[in-house]
This record gives sequence, C-alpha cells and structure tokens, in this order.
Amino acid sequence: MEMTSKRKRKGVQFALTAIASVAAVMCFEGAAYAQDAAATAGASADQTTEPAEIIITGSRIRQVQKEGPTPVTIITRDDIDKAGYQSVTDVLEGMSQNTGGSFNTSTSFSFGAGAQTVDLKGFGSNRTLILIDGRRQAIDPVFLSQTNQSVDLSTIPLAMVDRIEVLTDGASAIYGSDAIGGVINIITKKSINGGMLSVRGGTTQHGGHDNGEIQFGAGVANDKMSLNVAASYNKSNRLMFTDRKYSESDATNGGTFSGYGSNFVDPSGALLASDPDCGTGNAGDSTAGAGVIVGTRCRFDRAKYREWYPDSERGSVTVWGDRTLPFLDATAFGRFTYVKEQQAFRLEPFPYGGGETSNGVIPDSEFPDGRGLIPAGSPGNPTTGTGDEQDGYFNRRLVEFGGRGSDVSSQNYNGVLGVRGRLDDYDWEAAVSQSHASVYTRTRGNFISSVLDYLVLSRGLNLFDPIPQDVVDEAGYTPTSLGVSNNTGIDATVSGPLHIDLPGGPIQAALHWDYNHEDFSSRNDKLSVFGDTPDGAAPDAAGSRSYYGLAFELQLPIINSLELGLAGRYDDYNINSVGGQFSPKVSLAYRPLETVLVRASYGNTFRAPDLVALYAGQSSGFETVVDTRACRASGHNPGDDVPECADIQSVPVVNGSNPDLKSEKGWNWNVGVSWEIVKDLTVSVDHYTISLNNIVEVLTAQQVVDSCANEGLLCDQITDSVSHPGSPSGLGNAVGGYSDAQISAGAANFASQRLKGTDTKIDYRINTGVGKFTNTLTWTWLQSLKVKIDPSAPAEEQLNYGGSVTVPRHRLSLVNDWSYSAYGAYVKTNFIGKLPGALPNETSGPIASDEFYPSFLTIDLQLRYTLPASLGMVRLGIDNILDRDFPLDPTEKVGGSNTANEFITGAGPSYFSPLGRAYYLQYEVTF
Repeated sequence: MEMTSKRKRKGVQFALTAIASVAAVMCFEGAAYAQDAAATAGASADQTTEPAEIIITGSRIRQVQKEGPTPVTIITRDDIDKAGYQSVTDVLEGMSQNTGGSFNTSTSFSFGAGAQTVDLKGFGSNRTLILIDGRRQAIDPVFLSQTNQSVDLSTIPLAMVDRIEVLTDGASAIYGSDAIGGVINIITKKSINGGMLSVRGGTTQHGGHDNGEIQFGAGVANDKMSLNVAASYNKSNRLMFTDRKYSESDATNGGTFSGYGSNFVDPSGALLASDPDCGTGNAGDSTAGAGVIVGTRCRFDRAKYREWYPDSERGSVTVWGDRTLPFLDATAFGRFTYVKEQQAFRLEPFPYGGGETSNGVIPDSEFPDGRGLIPAGSPGNPTTGTGDEQDGYFNRRLVEFGGRGSDVSSQNYNGVLGVRGRLDDYDWEAAVSQSHASVYTRTRGNFISSVLDYLVLSRGLNLFDPIPQDVVDEAGYTPTSLGVSNNTGIDATVSGPLHIDLPGGPIQAALHWDYNHEDFSSRNDKLSVFGDTPDGAAPDAAGSRSYYGLAFELQLPIINSLELGLAGRYDDYNINSVGGQFSPKVSLAYRPLETVLVRASYGNTFRAPDLVALYAGQSSGFETVVDTRACRASGHNPGDDVPECADIQSVPVVNGSNPDLKSEKGWNWNVGVSWEIVKDLTVSVDHYTISLNNIVEVLTAQQVVDSCANEGLLCDQITDSVSHPGSPSGLGNAVGGYSDAQISAGAANFASQRLKGTDTKIDYRINTGVGKFTNTLTWTWLQSLKVKIDPSAPAEEQLNYGGSVTVPRHRLSLVNDWSYSAYGAYVKTNFIGKLPGALPNETSGPIASDEFYPSFLTIDLQLRYTLPASLGMVRLGIDNILDRDFPLDPTEKVGGSNTANEFITGAGPSYFSPLGRAYYLQYEVTF
C-alpha cells in the first residue's frame, strides 16, 4: 500500500515537473516575443479552505501569506453587513478602483433591461472578469452594445456571498479572456450553522423608492455531509423624476421642453402651426412657448412620465452542500442558485413625426406623396383653408397610446457539481458548471408605424384633435423580445509541491484545464424584425463558441526573502479569427524585512470578441458622409466649400456584426510595496500600467471612409457607386440625390488604450479602553489615460480632456468602524474627483475649469446594537447623510442640445445617485 502511494505521488510529481518545465520555457519565450504587444496577470479562488491556509484570488496555489505578488482586496461578509449593502453592485461601486463607475441599467434611459455592472480601471465592464467561486458565468443576454457584453451582477444574490475578492491586476495567465482591468471573484458561503433571518425596510427623505428585503438561511451538518439553503426576496418602489426638485420638470435648471408637443411642420422641420389647445386636452402635458427657446411651438414636459428607478421585485434561492466519499479521500460538492426578477420601466409617450419606417406592412403605393406627409388641401392638414396651404407632418406625443415602457422578466440560474480531494501532498478538484440567463421584454405604448401613417392620411385625421380609440386599437402594438445566454464549463485543477527544493524552500506548482461552451440568442417578434415600429428594425441573432484553456503556475522560492512566480495559459477557440492565444506572466515578491513586501508583475492579456459582435446580424440604414478620398484627390480637405468635399446624403450603410474580428491584446505591469510601519498600521502602494491594442469599436460610416482615405484600411468595406460614374465622388452624387454605393460599418478592431495609475491603501487598527477602531483608506490616482482611435494619429490624452472616455482622476474611500461590547458604528466616506462634462467646447484637449462635474462626497452611517440573550442584532443606517443631490453637467448649457437631460447624459449616472438621504432599519437573528 505504501509502495502504491509513493508511485502515485511520484507520478503526479513527475507530471507536474515535466509540464511546468516546458511551460516555463514557453512563458519566457512568449514574454520576449510579445513584450511590445500585450499582457496580464492572473488569479482564481480555490474552493476548499483549511484553517492554516488562506486561499485568495490571484493564484491556484495554496498560500499562507495575505499579501502576495499581485494586489488583492478582500471584502468580508462582516464588511458587507456593516455597510448595509443590498447587492453585489452596492459592494463594488464604492471601491476606489472602480474608476469607470458602475453601470446600473435599472433606469428609464438604459438599454440593458436592469443589468448592473462595474468597470475596474475604466477599461470597460466587459474587461472586468466576473467569477463565482473561480468559474465563469453567462453574460447578460440583453446587450449593452455590440462591443460590451458583461455578467449582470444583479443576478448574484448577496444572501449566498461569503466574501468578495477583487484582483486589481490582469489575469489572462490564469483565467484567459476578459481579465484586463481586473477580476471580481464572488466566494459563496460554505456552510450555515443553524439558521439565520434578516428583515429590512428603507425609504428616502424626499420620497420615492421605498424598499424592503427579507433573507433566510439554514443548514445542517454532520461528520460526513452538510446541506444548506439561503433565500432572499427584495421589493423596491419606483423613484420618479417628479420626486426630486432638480428633475421635476424638463424646464428645471434652465432646460427646454421637448419640441414634440403638438405641432405641424413643413418637410424641412419649420413650424407651420401649433396646437391651439396646447396645454389642455390631448396636449395637456404640453406648454406653448415655454423654455429658453421663445416662440409659438407647442412643447412637451416629459418629467412626469420619467422615472429614475422602476418598480422591481427580485427573489432568489440557493441550495448547496457536500458529502464525504468513501474512496479517494475525496468530497463531492454542489451548489445551485435560481434568481427571478420583474421590473416595470416607464417613459413618456412615443413621439410621432410621420414616415417613421421605410419598411412598412402598408406598401409605399398607398402613400403617393410619401409616408406620413399630409398634402396641402387635405382635410386633416391644419393649413387647409388658411390661404397658405402647405404640405407637412404632424409632430406630437402619442398620449392616447399611453406612456412608453417595458415589462421585463428575467430568470437566471447557475450551478456547479464536482469532486475535490487530496492525494498525498497534492490537492485536486474537478467540476462541471452551468449558468443560464434569460430576459423577456414586452414594450408598452408602441405602434405600427405604417398603419398609423395610413390611418391618419386615409381618414383625414387632424392630430391636433384626440386620436380616436379605434385608431389606437388598430395601430397599437406590443413588441416582445427574448434574450438567452448560456455558459457550460468543465474544469480540473491539481496543485502541490514538486519536491524540488530551492534555497528558500520547495517549488509549488499548479496545473489547470478548463473547457467552456458559450451561446446566445436574441429573438424578436416578426414585426420588430421587419422594422415597422418607431424603434426601427431589431434583427434576430444567435451564435456560439467553444474554447479550452490549459494553464500552469509555479512559485519558486529563490531564497527565503525572494519568490519568483511564473504562470502561463494557452486558450484555443473554435473561431478562426481568434484561434490560439498564449498568455504568460512573471511576478516577484521580495521581503527584505518581515514587515515589508516589495512586489512586481508583468503579464500579457487578451480579450476574445463578444459573441454579439461576431454574430448579431446586420441592419441597414442611411447616413450622410463626406468622401474624404475624392475630396483630397481634388487637392482639397474636408470642410472646404467645393463639390468634391460636399455632404453626400442617404448613402446606404450596413451596420452589424463582423465574423472576422480578432482578439484584443495587451499587457499589464504592476510594481508596489506593502509596509507594516508599526503594529496594526500597514501602507501599500501599487503603480500600474495597462495597455490594450486592437480594441473592438463600433465604427460609423464616416470613420470607415476616413480610415480608407488616411491609412488605406477598411477600403474593402466600401462599395463605390455604379450609377454615378461621372460624379466627383465614388460614393455617389456629391450634390445630393440617390446613392447606390454601400458602406459596411459596425464592429472592427480599431482602437488602442493605455492607462497609468497608482492605488494606495492604508489600514490602521487600534484597541482602546473605549472600543476597537478599524480604519481603511483607499485612494486611486490616475496619471494618464491615452486613447488612439485613428491609426494614423497619435494617442490622445483623455484625463480632464474633452474626449471619448470620461473617468475621474481621483477616487477615495475611507471606512471607519468602531465596536465596543454590544455596540458598533460604521462610517463610510466616498469621494469622486471632478469629471469632464459631456459637451465641452474643446473635444481634443484640456477643457475649461467650469466644464467639469464638481467633485462629489457622500458619507454613509450605520449604527448597530446586539440584543441580549442571543435575540439578534438591530442595525440603523443613514446613507448620504449630507443629502447631496445628483450633480448637474455644466456643459449642458441653457439653450443647448439636450439641456433637459443634464443629469442623465455623460458620465453622471455611472457615478452618482439620485436617491439623496436614505434611511433603513434592519433586524437579524441567528438560531
């Protein structure tokens, strides 16, 4: 028996040594080859825990030390409870490293159907990898864009979370794709001793968004097995624009009402007549001549329809457990989580301008003068009989159809089933996992564009009068859509010593293999696919891919105070344009003193293109462009007043996916120090550079034309006109008219980005006669963020510039906690530095000092008291004690475009909350 055990151990040792040796050579060769191109650093969380060891994201090798060669922040369950967080997004959005902000699409103005994401280092939420217990999850199926697919954090119940580990370094050498800005690893609870119950209710000082939550958990265990369950239910009421002074009207803060009140305009948009009853009847939400733009145009106040947050309900249940097996010194484990959410979004009624579609179920032959056009002399034309009869279009809100809105129902589940064990000195684990996300949406207040155009024209309706109910019934329509995504994974890991000793100790190693299959589909009703709705065509889409990854990791203790880390991973995709990717990483941890750690790491990163960007299908439209090629060939430049440089209108453009997209590639570099200056006072500083090339961008038709003219790129995406061979432009008639040229725009590998920054953390703990004080300050300082969109132009600085990326230069978070006997208090201070506004005068250089959002500071407080006789704990919280309002964008100037929305455009919604001061009371008990 002993001989068999030794053979097994030597066999595993030999395999680890051989593969790790080959991988180490590959790592150095790959790093040398790719030094000028790309990089990353890696991490994962081991599921098993032993009292003597700490397993943290950043390595698959068991480690004892808390601080390692890569920076990791650990947010414990106690931290979560003390702060009064209600969701995973709440936990993460206040981190100073979340410089890109948290995207919460649970608003009327979002396009992700309630999804929530975070953006570490400002590289995009899709470049922050989200894991549950070290495993990938299905992405949100309602896509933020063709180039931004992310895991919806709202589908991860906080009730099942034990801690959250945040690696703020690249990690492709461990995890593969997406781990560029960092990795967020949600570690689930391993057991519940007995039972727990938590009940919470909350409200806001200025009204709206009343909310409540209940959580329950229970567990049983013996020496062979454990079984646990956790469930939660949350309900929150809507918060309307009218609940806040700064958003109670479109005209608040110098804004203007919407021009779609109730008007009749000529084909150029000039006003011909306004509703004589503006402000009453069917135009009751309209006000004539209000706002900065004075005149007779009837305008519409949208605020009473708009909401900051919708009514929502969310429920979840998680079941997990383990069982000791009678063989292999192993344990079987499993977990299953189910989440269901309902949300009801509201918005103002659809605007109607006539001719909303070029692809209607009513054919063009029924509109001899053009879709939506009301000819002069027609009985429904308000100019008929005035002596100045003119063709025109109605512009008004369709209040008779009701407010716009969406009823969104989402279901998500994820589960894992596996076995873990120990073979002599080696820990191993193998598992299969599955995650699923689906979102079903019904859109209210919609209509069939061509049918409404036909009914208005054929019945001679004057839309200054109420629209008859039978017209509403015939033209009204409720579009539906269903988005689904899945991720199926298989993984296996083995780790342990190689029994090769260096002066500092034995070499530790880990090997990991995983296989993942991803798929998505987006299905819409037939009329939406056809495109006869005011939202335009919504083509169906579907796609899938599979890939496997093989990774290794080595820890080489060169001497007692110096450890060298080597890691590498090879990913192979079944997509020809992506193929194989090797991501190496090297790290150093040097401890000149027991209280000092100096660390450095360098690694390559990559990100495979989103499935939507590859397979989302295509839609057609028309754009106005300048043919830069013909303009410069004539000896002129764009903007010159010559025919060769004139606008070419109505150029056919095909937008959509690109099956030939390649991976984004980059590199991460981090160097830092952690020093325990005195007992319980530790300061750590990490300086990093993140570089990423080949970034996938959704290009406009003009960008395609410019790229062809300037760099000779993307020329194959332009098909020149054949019907205008004599025109000065290859795209068509430069002085207007029809063009049968075609431009293929959409997703392309085009941009690059490089970020330099510094993270600082100070921890200070002290015990006194009046209690224990714990204080943590984190500060993220970005020094440079350069973006290059045009390959022929130099990279342009974005920090405090009027460019395409808006992030704060500084973010700070200060946490102070006090506990004494049965009492405790928690205070969190968040500071966000100034942000550039959305519409500065300067778009490629430093912006003026008065064009920034002001810096923003909030303070949250929680008081807690532990009841005697194990009766539980009571928590009283006040968020945003200072009652800071949502700051306004100063570049949305009075009279300018979109001035009614200065709090919903630009970067504001990613960083600020409209709730104001909020209160909650929570009771929790264990039994």
